[in-house]
Amino acid sequence: MLGKLLDNLYASVSILIDKFVAVIACSDEQVKEECIQNIQRIADSLEQRHDLKFKLLKSQGGYRYSIKLPLIKSIPWSGALHGVPHLYVQVAPFGKKRPFIKFELKGFSPTKRQYYAASLWLHKIIGSHAERILHASNIKITALDIAMDFPLDIAQVAVNLMHAHTSGVYLDIDSSGRIGTIYIGTKKSKIRIVIYDRLANCKAKGLAHSGLPCTRIEMQVKPNCSLDMLSSELLKSHFLERIEVYDLNEIKALEGLHPHTLSVIKTLGLKAAFQSLPKPERRRYRKAFESCRVDLIPNEKVYRELEKKLKRTAALVLGRNDSAFNHSAAKEVRKHFKDNYS
Repeated sequence: MLGKLLDNLYASVSILIDKFVAVIACSDEQVKEECIQNIQRIADSLEQRHDLKFKLLKSQGGYRYSIKLPLIKSIPWSGALHGVPHLYVQVAPFGKKRPFIKFELKGFSPTKRQYYAASLWLHKIIGSHAERILHASNIKITALDIAMDFPLDIAQVAVNLMHAHTSGVYLDIDSSGRIGTIYIGTKKSKIRIVIYDRLANCKAKGLAHSGLPCTRIEMQVKPNCSLDMLSSELLKSHFLERIEVYDLNEIKALEGLHPHTLSVIKTLGLKAAFQSLPKPERRRYRKAFESCRVDLIPNEKVYRELEKKLKRTAALVLGRNDSAFNHSAAKEVRKHFKDNYS
């Protein structure tokens, strides 16, 4: 059933970088002091320019200074920024073991221009030492959320992550008993899969939506590698091949499926169901479920699309010696930045 619905999807695979978190190490006290002074100046300038009645700089997440900064387009300075492109920067940790700078792009899939706009902010914060500090080998990527959206109701799918030791857990169940989110893995896992009702999420956050059913499969990865190694680290790991997606309606229709096993699948997830069975039974069910498996993620196409998205991150360290520095798009971003945030 699902397979027929998905035949037309494979021609245009869509993949998003939904969250991008990185840190920059710095041990030079002079650089640290300049970063603190620069981020304070930026906050003062933005507060005056926009006549803000509250302080932009906050102490948050274990850092003394935290600030939300716009990327090309302006942002609402107060309240949540769901779906609004922005850069979140934290400087000067309270704990000595933490990197001195942490920055994050989230809630949207950054374009090359937005990565470059983030780079301009980082150059402005680091100041005169930026060319020495801000390079690909010194930027460590700590978290990356890779998302794919499909026009399916979440109640239609059952998902398993091969080689994961933690069961999937359904959360956000409403009063009618409807599933909202499936988690496979823990927050500390190197790879964690989150499947959720994208339509319900958009409604809850006031984001634009088509009104049609939509399920998002989000792969939360912790690469813990430098920016220059990010693409090779992700692509060689073949982590997408570990994700198994099944048509839940076809599983329900299988003959000989024990009611208890079906109940576990519906309430705790496929991983939990497999783990609750003795090995012989697990093998039997896995073999039976093969007829219900859906090639929801065409790996070859997705990897190609992911590689394109990852190439854009190079704009974070775009310097004057790079040919793209004088590209029309980069010039436009620099002009906008100079006009609005100099």
